Amino acid sequence: MLKFKKDCSHEQVAEGVVAALVEIAYIILIGVFFLIAEVIFPVQPGLMILGIVAFFILLVVSVAVSAVLVLGKPGYYFLQKQYTEALTVFCSTIVTFFTVFFLIIFVSILLVAI
Repeated sequence: MLKFKKDCSHEQVAEGVVAALVEIAYIILIGVFFLIAEVIFPVQPGLMILGIVAFFILLVVSVAVSAVLVLGKPGYYFLQKQYTEALTVFCSTIVTFFTVFFLIIFVSILLVAI
């Protein structure tokens, strides 16, 4: 069974939370880009292909950036054979994502109810 080291678990949890918050900031930037993309790439038959190609390039780059942000530090710990630390960072990242996700849902429900 995995046992957590008391002296390092807070540091790994903080690393996971920071990684999740940076990823959320990146997601917000991509969302803003999609909002202004209609102005940048007008819907015209000849120019529509540019928007499609730009979308797929952004998709590939986003997957790479997200993989580094979410899996970079856990992967580093894993390669150093620090399995507990890797699991701690990864789980704290995922828990932070779910916490922010549910906060967004809760705020959306409150705003609709008002």
